[in-house]
Order: sequence, then structure tokens, then C-alpha cells
Amino acid sequence: MCRLQVVDLHGTKISALPLSLSNLISLKALYLNSCPDLIEIPAICNFEMGNRTEAQVSRFDTLEELSIDVGSSKEGWDKIVEMVVKEVAMLKKLTSLRFCFPKVDHLDLFVKHSPMWEKDSCLTFQFSVGFHDSTCTQILQSIDNPTHNILKLVNGQGIHPGCHEIKTIVDGHKTSEAALKWLENLYIKNVPKLESIWKGPVHAGSLAQLASITLCKCPELKKIFSHGMIQRLLQLKHLRVVECSQIEEIIMESENAQLVPQALPKLKTLILLDLPRLTRIWANDSLEWPSLQGIEISRCDMLTSLPFNQVNATKLQSIKGQQSWWGYLVWEDDATKQRFQSLYIRY
Repeated sequence: MCRLQVVDLHGTKISALPLSLSNLISLKALYLNSCPDLIEIPAICNFEMGNRTEAQVSRFDTLEELSIDVGSSKEGWDKIVEMVVKEVAMLKKLTSLRFCFPKVDHLDLFVKHSPMWEKDSCLTFQFSVGFHDSTCTQILQSIDNPTHNILKLVNGQGIHPGCHEIKTIVDGHKTSEAALKWLENLYIKNVPKLESIWKGPVHAGSLAQLASITLCKCPELKKIFSHGMIQRLLQLKHLRVVECSQIEEIIMESENAQLVPQALPKLKTLILLDLPRLTRIWANDSLEWPSLQGIEISRCDMLTSLPFNQVNATKLQSIKGQQSWWGYLVWEDDATKQRFQSLYIRY
């Protein structure tokens, strides 16, 4: 028994772990996610909810994968979570972590104490932050690190309900420094109350390395590029927006009135799927789109024009879409229509 390497209790009705678990000196993976009745985990941390005693997670020095998503509103959890976070941070062989942080400060505590965060490691993580009524607007500032350049914010079964309330990812009013300056890939899915990615000022250096944005199933999302955001996206190559029913403009004119023709200089692919209210990508054909190579559009029936003319988007190679949509497009003139007709691929 002491040689057991994997304990998977996820999705069970277990309320307490046996003390004998601490004897598993070869344990590599422990899964306690989606255990709503779990209120005692003394075998891991030597504590019971409501009793502040010494946590001993770090005794499992062989542990590589750990998943604990005790609800942050669970009685007593807030009293011992700081201890647990410090102990989890001491797991030197940890490669995968799923955890519930009641406050952003607890996430920040983990980032500061974990040696895995300070070197080029293979640590992957899935976390939730906040209580049921939290908006979690400053989560991402805590994980800005050059060795962790992919952020996935996915709301699904087993993730804390507090993240259902997120309305914006970064609030620029609450920081005076660059945020997410190392982030390369941003993936956001199933965040039902998300209204914008960024709110407030976008300080110099923010989003400097961001190359890919994917936004999927965010029904309240209205603004993709807030004021001042596009000017920082000099490395953006791929944009994908899927099933975001409130989106009317990909680049909102009201937020980007002074946009220069050279905006989004490296954007190569643009994918727009299931956007029923989308009416335009950009207000006119003033942008150069110097690197754009491919466009894919499906089930965007209100989009009746594209922001192109005879001289821009010179590297565009294909426009993929449904034939019915293509037939209803309005063009500036016949010469422009003829130019892009040769690039059309039936969806």
C-alpha cells in the first residue's frame, strides 16, 4: 500500500480523508476535485476545518499532480488556506496544480513561494479565485511571469462559481505598471458575465508579447479591444472569436477613434464564428492589414461588408465562408469585388 502512486477521489461524496494516506510515501498524484462534501483533509495537511493547526502538505515530496478545489466559501477554509498554500508551494516536484484561492493575495503568495515558478519548469495549473460574489478583476497580474506565457481561463464543471462573475480580465485603473507583458497566448472560454478583456488605461509594455487571442462562448462580451489596447498589440498574429452573441464590432469605432492604418501589423489569421450581431470588423477600409493571410467567417449573417479595398490586405490568400453569406456581401465597387472573388473558398 505504501507504494501506491495515484489516489483519484474526484467526484466522490467523501467527507474526510483517512489518516493512513500520510503513509503513501511514493504518492505522485492526488485528485480531490469536485468533492463537495469534503471538509476534513488531515491526512494531507494535519488539520480540520475550523482548527488552525500546522499544515503538512510538503511531506509528500514525491507528489507531482495535486488537485484540491475545496469551495473557498467552505466554513473554516479561509482560516487555514494560507498555511496550505505555503505548503503546496514547497512541493518541489509538482508539475500540475488545480487549486481554489479565496483571494488574489493567496494566489500571489503561491507565486512568491513556489520554486517551480522561478525557473523554466513544466508546471501547468487550473485555478479559481474569489468567493461566490467576487469579480476577480486582478487575477492575471499575479501570474505575469516570463516562463508561463499561456493563460487559459475556462469556466466548466468543477471550477469555482466565483469565476462566473468575472466582468473584465484586467482593470488598468488598479495598477500603474505594465500588465501581462510576457503573455503570448490568451484563451478565454465559457465566462458568462465577461464584458471586456481590459478596462481602463493600458500602460506601456502591457501585452507586448501577446500573439494569439481566443474568445469562446462569452455571451456578455461586448468589447474585444478597449481604448488604447490595439496600440500595444504589435505581436498579435491570430484572433479567434466564437459564439459571443453580443459582439457587434470586432474593433469598436467608439473605442478606437484615432486608430492608425498600421494597426495590428502582424495579424495573420482572423476567425469569426457564430456571431449573430456582428455587423462589421472595422468601421471602414482605412487599415492596411499588412500581414493578414486568411479569414474564416461562418454564421455571421449581419456582417454584410469587409474592410478591404483594392490596395490593402495585399497578402490575403483566402476568405472562407458560406456561399449564402458571400453572395450578400456589399462591395465598394466591381473591381474590389473581382479582386477578392478569386480568394473566396466555399465553407
